Amino acid sequence: VEEQLTQPADAAAPQVQQRDRLAQLVSLIGQTREQHDFLRDMTELVIGRRQKECQVIVNDGRCSGKHLRIYCDSAFCFLVQQLGSNPSWINENKMVKGDTRSLRHGDVISVVNYVDNKTDDEEHRPFAAYVWRVMGEQDISPSKRGRTLSGDSLSDGSRGLRSTSSVPRAGRIGHGGKAEECQKEQVDDAWIRERWDMRSCLGKGNFSEVRLGVKVGDGTRY
Repeated sequence: VEEQLTQPADAAAPQVQQRDRLAQLVSLIGQTREQHDFLRDMTELVIGRRQKECQVIVNDGRCSGKHLRIYCDSAFCFLVQQLGSNPSWINENKMVKGDTRSLRHGDVISVVNYVDNKTDDEEHRPFAAYVWRVMGEQDISPSKRGRTLSGDSLSDGSRGLRSTSSVPRAGRIGHGGKAEECQKEQVDDAWIRERWDMRSCLGKGNFSEVRLGVKVGDGTRY
């Protein structure tokens, strides 16, 4: 019998009104496919081993006491922060301790081991993974997880590095106190995607769009 790694849903829990449910975290591993609600009055949803401090319990020693936390800002944009020392994955993006990324409908969260690992090695076999579902949003096919709007050069690393940008290095102060011209280096989509999460579109017009920029290293939003 397969060991249950996530806490089963409480059958005696009170019924949740649909209007109070903002999103759900649905398990992808195990037979029961537990669902964990993110409600309107919640400030965060924490994944980890500590039963008194986490809403989603993972009974595996590779998972930290508090491994990940999901929260939303005043505009109801969802974000996920890595708290544990072992990594996590948002789709194909690896997260290390301190990283923060935006969380969109259809995103897959893997704890420590990537959900699509095909291996018989117990150490690297996925043991806890979830799909994030936002109420009122349409489901996203697995082939499009982690992508943004069609035509965005940051949408999918498998399409190759389609564009580059110039990023200035730190400048130096030359003789006489004058700042020397900054050197520039070419960076690609992978470099940007590793450091910035810009998948969430806040609004768009005929000629442009506004995206939420989340700095992965510290969660600063622009």
